[in-house]
Amino acid sequence: MPSLPSHPDLRHLKLQAKTLLKSARRGEEQAVDRIRSAAGARRERVVLSDAYHAIAREYGFRSWSHLKIHLEIASKNLEEKLATFLSSAWLWGDRQRAETLLASAPELSKGNIYAACAAGDVDAVTRILETDPAAATTKGGPKDWPPILYATWSCFLAERADAMVRVLELLLRHGADPDSYWVNESDWKESALYGCVENNCVPVARVLVDAGANPNDNESLYHACEKFNLELLDVVAVNGLDAETVSYCIKHVMDMNWTEGILWFLGQGADPNAVHPAADETSLHWAVKRNCSAEVIVALLDAEADPNARTSTGKSTALGIIGWTPLDFALRLGRGEIAALLRRHGAVPSPQSEYDRFIVACANTDLDIVEKLKGRRLADLTDDDRTLISHVAQVDNWAAVRLMAELGWPVDARGWMEATPLYWALCKGHPEMVDFLLRRGASTDPIGGYFQHPVHAVTYCQWNRDRGNYPAALELILEHGVAIPDGFFPCGNTAMDAVLSRYVED
Repeated sequence: MPSLPSHPDLRHLKLQAKTLLKSARRGEEQAVDRIRSAAGARRERVVLSDAYHAIAREYGFRSWSHLKIHLEIASKNLEEKLATFLSSAWLWGDRQRAETLLASAPELSKGNIYAACAAGDVDAVTRILETDPAAATTKGGPKDWPPILYATWSCFLAERADAMVRVLELLLRHGADPDSYWVNESDWKESALYGCVENNCVPVARVLVDAGANPNDNESLYHACEKFNLELLDVVAVNGLDAETVSYCIKHVMDMNWTEGILWFLGQGADPNAVHPAADETSLHWAVKRNCSAEVIVALLDAEADPNARTSTGKSTALGIIGWTPLDFALRLGRGEIAALLRRHGAVPSPQSEYDRFIVACANTDLDIVEKLKGRRLADLTDDDRTLISHVAQVDNWAAVRLMAELGWPVDARGWMEATPLYWALCKGHPEMVDFLLRRGASTDPIGGYFQHPVHAVTYCQWNRDRGNYPAALELILEHGVAIPDGFFPCGNTAMDAVLSRYVED
């Protein structure tokens, strides 16, 4: 393996990669073998990113980005590297930078108690506490945190869980507070336990809980809903959950459409009739609009959810789905099976105007009523109902999406999380609808937030992993001309990278 020169130059390394690429494209066997050996896969046509990756691997780095980071930090002294490591080595920091720093200077983990905790260096923590027991509770480092937070919010927490368990046990034995927290820019307290939850790390969370950590911190239970991990929920609940918080957070697990998690919350005593403060929606309202299954609806009704509970505003929180009752929501979204189920349990529909009947007919693709009323009512769409095309997409009502688009609904209407129907089709891995919406002129502009941009949405927001055809959906948007963002390729998903490799620009 070659070594980097004493004063490496990024431009020179880029030139090496371009020379390698040219040789490979000329069919020079050695160059082709170098690239294939690094990429671990065969492509019909190698691209520059493959050559970059090959050069990085030949110099001993995991990726080109790791090599670039190494060059950026090579001139820093140890103290500067330590500060950069501590600023990077946390969950919402720069993991690649932290990894590269630690690989190039392993002694960083012994630099102080904060770095030792962030890196999970048990020996270093042990030695420091033997000579200075007070270090376990002393705030410091670039974030001015106590050591326990550098551990529980470390980007290495999950992969080094065994070592982190021992680190936390040492810190707690020397007086660390299991309820330690830091304060974010919005003045919210972010606890040590919440760090474990965000890392989806049960063993370390259990250490904190055994030490008495309070789970009612406004964050831990709420975000545990996002991890699809019943064991994590069980651990968070050990020291007792606030009843009001449980009844609020069941709505968030419905956001995830995680049936097992919803049933877990009902088992914890969640009140299905507790209302969201914004519009007095109950959990039954929430389950309908979040596309929860009939199993969930039945479980809520069995828990004495009121099928005729009414919102205070006549529409859903934030989204603007018109309706008073869960049945109204089901009808407005075209969830016919759920509407029938609610009726069997005593739900009574609210009175409907002719305009309402038209909108409900569109959502339920009742073509006779649509044809009869569209001449009088299509031009009357309210601002709220203009967004309905996105809401029916979110609940997988693709027949209604097609009908509404053909009737002239705005295909770029934004709904939950600012997603358009196209973003929902990407999120659900539905290439037929992606194709349909692109042909209808749907925008591929980035929307930011959770979905970010189309390539990110189809790659990392895969809500139908077992059913969606995500590579085909990705191929469609790339063929349409959507650019692959800088640094996105490779993404780490073999099937998606196989598609991306055919479109990544030299």
